[in-house]
Amino acid sequence: METEPAPERVARRVRELALASRVTQATLARVLGTCQQTASRKLSGKIPFRLDEIDAVADALNVEPETLITRSTKK
Repeated sequence: METEPAPERVARRVRELALASRVTQATLARVLGTCQQTASRKLSGKIPFRLDEIDAVADALNVEPETLITRSTKK
């Protein structure tokens, strides 16, 4: 069984929830206080999200931070 690394898992969840909430990458960049290029690298899992960034993104997506970091129970 292959496990998805945590940075990629968090990035995937942020992308999924942002798409569902119609929150753009530009908006996430503003929330993160960074440029769009850095936000893109975070959203692709190339740069991990810091804990304070997970809190900020969770607020912007109107979810609990745990939603972004917990493993899926789907098999």
